Amino acid sequence: MRSKEKTSKAGKTLIGLIIAIAILFFAFAAFNMSKTSSISNKNEITSVTLRNDLVQMDEITPYESDYSGMATITNSRELWGHKIPLTTHEIDVIYEGRIKVNYDLSELAESATANSVTKTITLKFPKTPDTDNIIDRIETKDHNNILNQIKSNEVPDQIKSEQKKQLKQAADQGLYDKAEEHTVEIVTEFLKKYGDKYDGYTVKAASQ
Repeated sequence: MRSKEKTSKAGKTLIGLIIAIAILFFAFAAFNMSKTSSISNKNEITSVTLRNDLVQMDEITPYESDYSGMATITNSRELWGHKIPLTTHEIDVIYEGRIKVNYDLSELAESATANSVTKTITLKFPKTPDTDNIIDRIETKDHNNILNQIKSNEVPDQIKSEQKKQLKQAADQGLYDKAEEHTVEIVTEFLKKYGDKYDGYTVKAASQ
């Protein structure tokens, strides 16, 4: 009888030991999972993390596109819609300029997003960024006519027309796409300062 009681107690003790071991095992596993998850969350790149990092940039260098051209201004006196002979003057205008496309750093950083699953950083660019159209050099060759003197506003008006023409031509040739690519390269290079934090991430542009 006592032998059965001892066997029963030993069995209960063994079962209790197995249960205790199982509890300890699952508790240890849960702790490890929690620790791993905590480390993973700590290292995860979020849009907030990205924005906090981007605002540390000093500035975003504008994208610049150079241009040059020549225009000829011809002006004659008219009478009843017909040009009067010997009253024509001409001005050859030779110019050089550049277009600068500027993006506001704070606005760009605020709209940037990060996707830790696809390892993608998206920069949202405005459709109409700030654009400066600067004339660096003007040279004129004029053929004045005493019967029709050159007017002071002719060259400035022609230059304004040429600036509009050059801007449209540059836009048609992908000016703003190139400006976005330029900025993506700058941001990509900047994020390298954080070491391996952004390893594997690709920066891309998305126009608004």
